[in-house]
Amino acid sequence: MNTDQLKIRNDERQKIGKYLHDALSNDLMALQFYLTKIKDKPSSDEIHEVIEKIDFIRRQIRAISHVYTSYISKNITTIDLKSELKILLIDSAHIHDEIEFNFHVFPKKNNLLIARNICDEIIMIIKEIILNAINHGESTSIEINLTQHEKELSIIISDDGIGFDMNKKLKGIGLKNIQDRMKSINGKAIIDSQPNYGTTIILELIHKVE
Repeated sequence: MNTDQLKIRNDERQKIGKYLHDALSNDLMALQFYLTKIKDKPSSDEIHEVIEKIDFIRRQIRAISHVYTSYISKNITTIDLKSELKILLIDSAHIHDEIEFNFHVFPKKNNLLIARNICDEIIMIIKEIILNAINHGESTSIEINLTQHEKELSIIISDDGIGFDMNKKLKGIGLKNIQDRMKSINGKAIIDSQPNYGTTIILELIHKVE
């Protein structure tokens, strides 16, 4: 194996490693949060639920590794954002079965293809938003609305949680990180929240959509 081939393989491994880290860190944090809640006297049902969550994460690792390796080997450069969001919400509902998730797409169309790296980043951002809504916002319902108009993408994530004072907590619960990650893909995150009125986050991006 020559130097160029070795570099390509190392780059691919780093991409897979980063994707696994980003994709699973929130799920592991959610599991840690759940374990903290039941740590004193867990019931047999709660223990069984933890085992199921761990098994789900294990299966996710295998699936993500397989799919992402396939993307690289086949040089897949675009992904259907709508399908990826559906998968994310199905996975989130499996881990957080006490939360109601709703997803709407406008206009309704078969697919919404965008660059793979942009799609990956958006999915990771929304996973972080969902985790914040559950762990910090104490939400019981989360709604995601995806709108596409020509090259403009808008994703609105709303929850029915306790909300927060934006002047006090914007930097403290990962929301600044969400804004920075959107900037890294030339987008922006608009955050609106009030105590006792939930939180709404709008992700806006101008990007080529196929």
